[in-house]
Amino acid sequence: MPDPLVSQGPQRVRAGDDELTKLTVAGRIAGPARSAIFLLLFFGIEVICRTMATVSIVVPCALIPGYRDRFFRRFWNWIVAYWGRSTWRCLRGSMGLRLEADGEIPAGRFLIISNHQSTVDIPLLFSIFRGKNLKFVVKKGLLRRGSIVGTALRQAGFGVVEFTNPRKTLAGLAVYCRELEGWDGSAVLFPEGVRSFDGNVGEFQPSGLRLLAGRTGLRILPVVLDGAWRARSMGQFARLSGRTIRARVLPPLGPFDRERSEELEALPGRIEQLIRSELDRLRSEGSS
Repeated sequence: MPDPLVSQGPQRVRAGDDELTKLTVAGRIAGPARSAIFLLLFFGIEVICRTMATVSIVVPCALIPGYRDRFFRRFWNWIVAYWGRSTWRCLRGSMGLRLEADGEIPAGRFLIISNHQSTVDIPLLFSIFRGKNLKFVVKKGLLRRGSIVGTALRQAGFGVVEFTNPRKTLAGLAVYCRELEGWDGSAVLFPEGVRSFDGNVGEFQPSGLRLLAGRTGLRILPVVLDGAWRARSMGQFARLSGRTIRARVLPPLGPFDRERSEELEALPGRIEQLIRSELDRLRSEGSS
């Protein structure tokens, strides 16, 4: 593999504004209309998932002895996967999104490391990694009251951490690592810590990646995503109407023994360069 190309890093820009000014009147109306359709469908998914959680988890766990030990994790895994794949199908249908993905997905559990361009990345990864129980590392601020997403993050084996406090972050990740196997889960980490403002790969935050690689003992599966950076959050999804998002799953690395400190020390930089290089290659092949 050739030496990776080093990006200059993300700059804080308002992605997609130039393109929006070129839209026709019909185009300006179509984007918000598609967003409204998506939000209605997404609300429907939330209602369905909350109903499923109540019927298959909350009520039986309260009434049937031993039910929680046998079925709690199984049903949460199923509901979370349903939410992710259904959300992607709604995005694809309402926004006219297309996905071009390549690479092989090996059997087994992995530590999935991906660049992060948009909220869209999350349901997109659920769609790509069907059959794997994805458990994302997420910030505590996403624990919204009343949302099925917030409930799932608290109860379904995700790595909810306090990013503003490094000590609490590492402590939260340590707990997450210990519980991951019990969920038959594949860890998912966005090491940049934030979504990109211009689609380029930001600097990796190394501590969490090293901890997860060393303590989970999982092989690492690098993933490169491109095409969704114009809409970092749900309120900007209209900017993605009719676009193609590309994904590439790279060959697995490791596993990495936490006793081999030198190897773990160099690991974040190695994966960052690999993802930067592959993103450049993906774009040279015609990414949006």
